[in-house]
Amino acid sequence: MIADFQGDWVLRESYTVEALEPYMGPERYTHVYPVKSIYDTGALVIGGSDWNVSTFNPFEAIQRLVTRRNAKDAEPLGADEAITAQQALDMYTVNAAKALPFKGIGTIEVGSRADIAVLSQDVLTIDPYEIEKTVSELTLLDGNAVHDTLG
Repeated sequence: MIADFQGDWVLRESYTVEALEPYMGPERYTHVYPVKSIYDTGALVIGGSDWNVSTFNPFEAIQRLVTRRNAKDAEPLGADEAITAQQALDMYTVNAAKALPFKGIGTIEVGSRADIAVLSQDVLTIDPYEIEKTVSELTLLDGNAVHDTLG
């Protein structure tokens, strides 16, 4: 089983409060989008997009998975379900690769496809509220540059 979460949805917004809370009831609502709980079971947890109602930008979703809020001063949605930046990054990279039926992806080693992105900042060490500003400066697919702002 693979648990696929859209990180952009783990926010306290009208669609998660006004629509979900009355429907689920207050007790079950405290467990909405249980990313950490499922991660802690050892399950394969991946990140995706529910386009066109959520972002294609994985860094926006990663930020929300880590902070569970859309601004520092906002009330989080299920703060106890927040995960680490490493876990969130893994959801959109190595974990997602495990869900695909291809060999040679999801690792950096001899024989792998060399699908690599060079990022503008280290999402593991920056302020979590800055993660969404991250961009790919160089993207390699099968070892070939398909996006390059580095020159």
